Amino acid sequence: MRQNYSNSLIDTQKSSLPFLDTLAQLATEPNTNGFQRSFVKRARSKYMTDNLVLQLADVPNTVLKKSYWNTYHCNSIIEQKGKELKTRYCKNRWCLTCNRVRTGILINGYLPALKKLIDPYFVTLTIKTVPKEQLQETIGLMKSVFNKTKKQLSIRKGIKLIGIRKFEDTYNAITDKYHPHYHLIIEGKENAEQLLAGWIKRLKEIDVNCIDKKGQNIRKADEKSIFELFKYFTKIISGKGDDMSIEPVALDVIFTSMINQRVFQPLGIKKVDDDVLFEQIRAEIYSDLTEQNTVYQWLNNDWVDVYTGELLTGYQPTDKVKRLFKPHKKQSKYN
Repeated sequence: MRQNYSNSLIDTQKSSLPFLDTLAQLATEPNTNGFQRSFVKRARSKYMTDNLVLQLADVPNTVLKKSYWNTYHCNSIIEQKGKELKTRYCKNRWCLTCNRVRTGILINGYLPALKKLIDPYFVTLTIKTVPKEQLQETIGLMKSVFNKTKKQLSIRKGIKLIGIRKFEDTYNAITDKYHPHYHLIIEGKENAEQLLAGWIKRLKEIDVNCIDKKGQNIRKADEKSIFELFKYFTKIISGKGDDMSIEPVALDVIFTSMINQRVFQPLGIKKVDDDVLFEQIRAEIYSDLTEQNTVYQWLNNDWVDVYTGELLTGYQPTDKVKRLFKPHKKQSKYN
């Protein structure tokens, strides 16, 4: 039941901090996960995203300032018509709300093809950590090495890779370096081994010192591996418990380096067009939602009915979530 803005909010202290929501559904299909369950999670991700992009927009000389402020307005207005809720998605990689939706879309899209693999293997291809000045160049190098290795496997050994490749990047605050790497699910152990061998061989030809021997890995894949692949391409929040932190400058370096770069690359399977599917889920139907026509606007940590002042979800950020973010005064021409 929705509450009035003046009332106390629902206690969510025992809630975890999920970054993956339930799988996305099309607007024509009633959401069976339940309105309250879905939108409390969405309120939490909206609250965290807003506070995150305020920090990202403050990073000196960031080229993504306008895009960060675009995310600040993501999901800010929700229109209700009957049992349908309609909103706007920014689709940016740093938006926790859009990331959950995109994860659902990608899992729904790729899981059937990946489940058809007879002998799948989870492969990790890495390169040594680099300072921020070398990150973008290193990402380009990795892409080139992978594509040439894949081409050589096809031409010389008749190996056609089937599966999916995902780019990931992590930041080490102690060394102040970045670790770009690939995770893949590939059909066939021999194909996975040949890919790894080709990757290392080509890196040696370029610079033997860039090889991260400990990071390379091949292991049998299962359904858990598939879901692991779709988690995130970079960790927004580092650490656990009281040691959780956010590194906005490092995140900006990663996001900037990935401009016009793909996170997911299907190999021998049909590409899932998540941009198109995003448009199909702008509006969602909730069978358990009280039918009415109204508009909700985001205010602090919940959506408020502009006509009655009622809260949509009753979400209240926990102390753990609040500690991640410092008080911030909004100052931007993009606000």
